[in-house]
Amino acid sequence: MSKNVKPDAPDVIIFPPVIIISTVVISFVLQRLAPVETLSHIDWQLRWIAGFVIVIIGLLVGASAIHAMARLGTNVSPSSPATALVTDGVFRFTRNPIYVGGSLLMIGLALISANGWLLILFVPSQLILHWGVVLPEERYLRAKFGDAYLRYHARTPRYIWPI
Repeated sequence: MSKNVKPDAPDVIIFPPVIIISTVVISFVLQRLAPVETLSHIDWQLRWIAGFVIVIIGLLVGASAIHAMARLGTNVSPSSPATALVTDGVFRFTRNPIYVGGSLLMIGLALISANGWLLILFVPSQLILHWGVVLPEERYLRAKFGDAYLRYHARTPRYIWPI
């Protein structure tokens, strides 16, 4: 293969689960070394219940997206080619349901564990995800699926569903 030939996959800067996993791990280390107590002032039962609900919603959104992609036979990993444009199921509400699910998972874990660092690190992790993964994926999908992707892009929000 020539060096000038682009692979049939988005040029993301990092495998997306690494962003979430490393953010969670680093936040727990930092919370242990230099605790940020902002969440510990909230009633632990309220924090735990809200966090648990948010984690479950995040897992359901992500699992639903993976199921929708598998049903159409397209790859979940951004290092592999997209073989189909998924626009149904949870993809009707957000173009990035797996990342929305992962974000909800981090917020829920922050609440459950009263980990203030996880909320602080959430912001840079989302910026890395947006600029280093989502935008390259969008460029790839636009080039691969053309007008079909542009129509989908026009009617479906990037991260959240209309309220």
